[in-house]
Amino acid sequence: MNAASQFGAPEERLECFVSVACTLRDGTLDLDQYVEELSRHLEERFADHEILLVHLGADAHLILSVTELLSCVPNVRFIELAPGIEDDIVHSVCVDNAIGDFVVVLDPRRDPAGIVSDLVDKCRSGSDVVVGVARHPATIGYRMMAPLMRRVLRRTGYNLPRDITGLCCLSRQAVSSVLRIGRSHHEFMNRIARSGYPVFALEYEPKVRLRKTLIAGLHSALRALVFNSRSPLRWIVAVGLFGSCLSAAASGYSILVHFVRDHVQEGWTTTMVLISGLFMLQFAILALLGEYVGHLLEELSCRDAYSVVFEKHSSVMVDELRRNVKTEARSAASQETTRPDSESPTS
Repeated sequence: MNAASQFGAPEERLECFVSVACTLRDGTLDLDQYVEELSRHLEERFADHEILLVHLGADAHLILSVTELLSCVPNVRFIELAPGIEDDIVHSVCVDNAIGDFVVVLDPRRDPAGIVSDLVDKCRSGSDVVVGVARHPATIGYRMMAPLMRRVLRRTGYNLPRDITGLCCLSRQAVSSVLRIGRSHHEFMNRIARSGYPVFALEYEPKVRLRKTLIAGLHSALRALVFNSRSPLRWIVAVGLFGSCLSAAASGYSILVHFVRDHVQEGWTTTMVLISGLFMLQFAILALLGEYVGHLLEELSCRDAYSVVFEKHSSVMVDELRRNVKTEARSAASQETTRPDSESPTS
């Protein structure tokens, strides 16, 4: 504790612009209280800030609540997105529309408002990318499959800390790098991992701990594999080559048996098993190739990644006496331009 805080004086605010993007879902509890608490926290710690509320869907009650917030809380922006958008695109919208030097993406249902200062302090210390990690309960199936899934994902370049929650803080340089990598529908955390900046983990205590399930974990792992790496395609190509070798060996075996024996009746079961296995490999390859073809068609389409229904801003004005020119800078400039008479050149 410094001298100013010891005697009750307010601490000096950090001279940086912080953007906090909140992803809203239908049923977000106590949004008014959360935004007011977040606004007070940002006002006390930072010289400039903005709160970006990004909502997916059409909830009349939530829109009415946000409209009331805009009339009493300053520096708040509200973006309503068209429904049917995945979470990764929502995170991309948050980062793309934030204008601060540091961008924090959080979920009001899970993340406390006071975690913003810890994230920004860690990011200002030289960590351009900071992600939040927290232990969550998991089912038995998830705990059994998690080591295998992490090992497979590491082979594709997915080098992120364990137990990430989706909370993150990016510097302006990291934001520019993340927006240049991949598409909006690609997994957002994988784009962060591929940005080229080291990823630092910040452990914190979330308000709600969600239970991890095997189905959700497999869905996330498959999405990260298919949409962010070509490794699965290469694995399937290797499986296809192996199946082709088996087919060639089976053909050679049948020709050899035909020349060695006159009447061939044995091997019917082996043939049926082999044909069934090859057809299984063939259909698996066609299924994955179909996923990639659909992905390529989506990449080549001219459709926008997201559609903003409307955007609203706070009607509360900031302090009218606030200036963006410091008196120290003005006095220094006047000292440089004003010289004593003794230093003036003589004619």
